[in-house]
Amino acid sequence: MLFNSLEFALFFTVVVLIYFRIGPRLQLGFLLAASYFFYGWWRWEYTSLLIFSTALDYTIALAVARSKRTAIRKLLLTLSICCNLGVLFFFKYLQLFLTSIATALGWFGAEVAAPNVSETMPWYTLPIGISFYTFQTMSYTIDVYRGVVKPTRNPLKVALFVCYFPQLIAGPVLRSNELMPQMDETHRWDWDRVRVGLWLVMWGLMKKVCLADNLAPFVETAYSDPTGHSGLALLVATYCFAFQIYFDFSGYSDIAIGLAMILGFRLIENFRRPYLAANITDFWRRWHMSLSRWLRDYLYIPLGGNRHGPGRMYVNLMLTMLLGGLWHGASWNFVIWGGLHGVALAVHKVVHGKRVREDVGLNPLKIVLTFHFVCFTWIFFRATDFESAWAVVRGIVTWQGGAPIAMWVPVAIFVGFTIVQLFQEKRGAIHPHVDRAFLRNPWLVGGFVYTLFVLAIAIFSTGKADFIYFQF
Repeated sequence: MLFNSLEFALFFTVVVLIYFRIGPRLQLGFLLAASYFFYGWWRWEYTSLLIFSTALDYTIALAVARSKRTAIRKLLLTLSICCNLGVLFFFKYLQLFLTSIATALGWFGAEVAAPNVSETMPWYTLPIGISFYTFQTMSYTIDVYRGVVKPTRNPLKVALFVCYFPQLIAGPVLRSNELMPQMDETHRWDWDRVRVGLWLVMWGLMKKVCLADNLAPFVETAYSDPTGHSGLALLVATYCFAFQIYFDFSGYSDIAIGLAMILGFRLIENFRRPYLAANITDFWRRWHMSLSRWLRDYLYIPLGGNRHGPGRMYVNLMLTMLLGGLWHGASWNFVIWGGLHGVALAVHKVVHGKRVREDVGLNPLKIVLTFHFVCFTWIFFRATDFESAWAVVRGIVTWQGGAPIAMWVPVAIFVGFTIVQLFQEKRGAIHPHVDRAFLRNPWLVGGFVYTLFVLAIAIFSTGKADFIYFQF
């Protein structure tokens, strides 16, 4: 069930109408049932994975809290991590693993064909959102082990934390102490909160439907046949993808935050104008912020962080970004993408040392350089394999001839987007897309703006299209 579909609009309307009519004691169970229905709309049988992850970490978290022996606590935590990552590996990385083994054996002269897992097991497919909810449920057990949170004895809370439908499929990745305490609050209809939530939903839908989906054809045309397009076409397509993935993913996050806000829940910010970052460290403070935080707190710091000298710090940084790249998909292209960012982060720390900080103000040269490095790495993220990625790079560098590409649509989007982002950066919005001036406007003005949004979505819609991060 896509956010940009009539089915979801009907589903959410029914949820809201029932949710605010029933008593507080029933709201938690109702939201849980609605979340399972939302996920089951895709494939009911895969809700069993959600239930398995929930039951596993609910049980282990309670056992960890009860145990006084460090060895037992570590064993339980290891069991949780291995089971969660085992499920993720089976559904997401098994084919890559088998193919890589076959390729490695071929280097030693053994001709071994990797089995096609999808043909062997016809039911086998990647469960949507598995990377997101796996990381989220793991964080709960880890936080209980660390003593950051106390385990709850209410299984409904853990279940809703794992599968809360606004952010189930593509985040933001939350911690239990950010969502569970809100389940104890009384949620009533609030017009001001609903107004801001609707604004975020409309803004996110516009970014997805009007911008991302209309940039997608330019990207697909060029990247599906890089040798048949000119260097200029490949360059424009790369810029298009940089904005497509931003509009698509940040649009989902805006919708998720807005939907949760309407229901009375507060989700964390996930994007903060990343293409205005003045360096690569600043970029990762602004892009997919919830994942960046997860990788820092649950991978980089446990590996040792910067506590064991510069050399170990660079190794930890590279491992974190390589695994972060692999988290995005079962392809070595994602590992290359993560590795490039890891190298850039390490170089930035080498150059600036302890003076690494978020740049204050707008530095056009640094912003342009950072943006183009990020665009270069997006080539490996978007291309289907290394050969295609290299063909795109070679085509741009050699400025090869080939089919041109119509540019007025992407250019118009780039210019308009840049103006809006600079305006928001200067004004300092309450939320990146909720300006204070809008909140002071009367409902009549707001209604007019909502009407324009709906018209734009209806006019520029290219049909229902999956969000890019559904595949991760």
